[in-house]
Amino acid sequence: CLDGSAPGLCGSGGKPRPGAAYQVINQTGELPGQCLELGSADKAEFVLIDPGSPQAGVVLRYRGGASSECPEGREREFQIFLRCAPHLPDSEPFRLIGVEESAGLCTYSLFFDTAHACPRECH
Repeated sequence: CLDGSAPGLCGSGGKPRPGAAYQVINQTGELPGQCLELGSADKAEFVLIDPGSPQAGVVLRYRGGASSECPEGREREFQIFLRCAPHLPDSEPFRLIGVEESAGLCTYSLFFDTAHACPRECH
């Protein structure tokens, strides 16, 4: 995975570093907003949602995002939860279930159900 470039709607506050995703703040109408990177591909990791239950799925976690306006200088983090859903048809490989912002923790999460997050075998 590689970091992406900041979207064109980023303008005020200088150009952010390349990142996995961006938070856009204070965008009004046609005016550009301030963009803060939510994490970096060089600080990405795949982990099991529940180490004791691989069939729960995996999390792709990007760390190392911008720390401005986060408590105690904490860096922003972006997580993509891929939950095992073997019942989804091939015509629907991913189903967005929800979006979550952990207020004050600077953690942003997307939740998807997908058959692609299910283990092929359990030993």
